[in-house]
Amino acid sequence: QLGVSLKEFLVLVRACLTCEEKQLQACLSTGNHNSFGMISMAMLPHVLEDFGLAAACPELLDEVAEEIGLEQRGELLVEEVHWVLLWLRRLHGFGKADTADARTAFKEFDIAREGIIGRPAGLTGAVRWLGYPAGAAQLREIEEELHLGRRQHIRFHEFLRCLALYRDREAWSLRKVLDQYPAGLPQQRLHALLQSLGYSLDTEKTHKLIQQSGVCDPQETLNIQ
Repeated sequence: QLGVSLKEFLVLVRACLTCEEKQLQACLSTGNHNSFGMISMAMLPHVLEDFGLAAACPELLDEVAEEIGLEQRGELLVEEVHWVLLWLRRLHGFGKADTADARTAFKEFDIAREGIIGRPAGLTGAVRWLGYPAGAAQLREIEEELHLGRRQHIRFHEFLRCLALYRDREAWSLRKVLDQYPAGLPQQRLHALLQSLGYSLDTEKTHKLIQQSGVCDPQETLNIQ
């Protein structure tokens, strides 16, 4: 059986990080952003999306920037963008409030108070507790991808990984649909979109969600935020 030593693994990780930083540098040098190799905080979500972080909203980025000492910066250097990217991965793309909600959900299904929840029942229940539809087939695919399929229990950090992957898949599904509407999603299409993602909302509740998002004009289109 082939394998790698810890030293070889660390060399591989370093090589991957170096390659990623070069990709970021190339991205910032295309002329699509700042001609001086910098990027504005407003454009940062679009760049991070190219690196697999579709759920990096402006509020989360502001929180991360403050954590790593980049608050009140209008523009970032490529090295700083890479710091943000790595920090987001460390957090699984969750802000403090979302992580707290996830921990509360985890505790709800940690029946024995041992820092573990059972799977699949406990995992499914905790994800649904947070408001996701959490279909059995979807979670099974995620468990297999994270090599958790043979585990009877999972710990909180593993639950966060499952939750993050579920959220990211949902975000990419949203992005795939919204890409068909460059000017924004018509409001009347939102109900069908939510149903396709597994959410059981009637038309009235969908309309209330739109109003709560701050969209008052019935003709206004919706973006991914």
